[in-house]
Amino acid sequence: MFTGALAMTTASATFAILRGRIDYGLTLRQLRIVTIESLPVMVLVALLGGLVMVFESAGAIEVTGADGLLGWAFGLATLSEVAPILVALMFAARSGARTTAEMGTKCVTGQIDAMRLLGVDPVPYLSAPVFVAMVPMLPLMIALCDVCAIFAGAAGAALVVGIPADMFFISMVEGRLLDELLMGLVKGFFFGGAIAAVSCTLGLRIRGGASGVGHAVNDCVVYSAVGIFIFDLLVDLVWLMAGA
Repeated sequence: MFTGALAMTTASATFAILRGRIDYGLTLRQLRIVTIESLPVMVLVALLGGLVMVFESAGAIEVTGADGLLGWAFGLATLSEVAPILVALMFAARSGARTTAEMGTKCVTGQIDAMRLLGVDPVPYLSAPVFVAMVPMLPLMIALCDVCAIFAGAAGAALVVGIPADMFFISMVEGRLLDELLMGLVKGFFFGGAIAAVSCTLGLRIRGGASGVGHAVNDCVVYSAVGIFIFDLLVDLVWLMAGA
């Protein structure tokens, strides 16, 4: 039943976008929420994640002596898996939960019913700006966090592992990781769509007052995480079969 509601919300928002029936004020506000307001925490997570990845790899590098492979191994894991998933999870907790809470507040305060009385369908009106903001912006956030994580990894490799930054970058370039980068960005589109669909669907279905808003926000984070890992698996499988 919930899957059907997700499909209906996505279809309704998509049709509204294709027909150009979008509230530009709400869209600009959503863009600000998912970019400017979310950027500091995303960058911080990317920097810390890059350092942690290098620190965890230091032991294996010292044992094997494969100093020249650190950049390649770091980029392989970060660009295709770690950065997209980590950024998407933070995105869901930050922007998705906020969207659910705001829409839920409109539900419990009667604003959604008032919109219906005025002849306005609240589903496309409120959800279309969320899709417009989240779907294209999440891949861009992932790309930015990729850059931050890579520079943090290079700094960690030089300061902790003792591998020069130029060797780290050369290893990444020689590894030809464009395919992994593209895979991570493609995942970002699907992750953004999943988070937008879940947050809007739950926000517009809230019942039970303030406690209902709390439950919906919690469910938004959980369901978004499940959707992220499902799409991660599906994209990996399709990518693997396409390259076979």
